[in-house]
Amino acid sequence: MALLNPASSRAWKCRWRNWTADDYPMFFGITIFSFSMHGVILGIEDGMTHKEQLPRTCNICAVIVTSIYCLFGAVGYAGYHGAVDQSIVSNLTRSIPVQFVEVLLCISMFFSVPLFAFPVFEVIEAAY
Repeated sequence: MALLNPASSRAWKCRWRNWTADDYPMFFGITIFSFSMHGVILGIEDGMTHKEQLPRTCNICAVIVTSIYCLFGAVGYAGYHGAVDQSIVSNLTRSIPVQFVEVLLCISMFFSVPLFAFPVFEVIEAAY
């Protein structure tokens, strides 16, 4: 618990009922980033032998990923209740290792966006 920021600790209460307009951008940003599977569907379909099974495969994967996220969220909420922020990194104390992790996350997101676009560019190049 030493990594938790005591200044960000809240009372042990359910916070979702007290959401403000400032909370929604973080919620939708985390949700959309978590389900960024749509960017790689063309690449998955291109590598599949039986392309007709793509919808079923994507549905099964989405259910599995959603279940893991719900389980992780439920266990985290059971352990910490409302005493944590929406983003895990913002709960850590401000230190050099934490800032290093934040920089690495930014670099990771910066380089992952072109990877998601790669199958789209392959389709465009093949069409022309």
